[in-house]
Amino acid sequence: MAEESWTYTKTVVDVLREPLLIRDKNFCVWLPMSYFIVRFKWHRKRRNKKIYELGNGQWAIPALRKFLEDLLPKNTFFKGFEVDHAFPRIGQKIMILSAR
Repeated sequence: MAEESWTYTKTVVDVLREPLLIRDKNFCVWLPMSYFIVRFKWHRKRRNKKIYELGNGQWAIPALRKFLEDLLPKNTFFKGFEVDHAFPRIGQKIMILSAR
């Protein structure tokens, strides 16, 4: 039943038009959803790497790291945290982050 529930949840979330990334408590990428993969030109084989190690360190964004390591553990939910960053392959991106 748990696997069936997870498959259903992943299917519903995978059709979202917003980039979504699921990470574990150690900040390792657990599951990138389809739109995240397309939007950020990401490869599924990069799973289980820390977010900060992605793209040869291009995700080691100070504001993102502070958000994840300092702010997020103190809140069970956070919505609307803005990060502006220039990625080498995909250009300037403004990300509005929400986390639970």
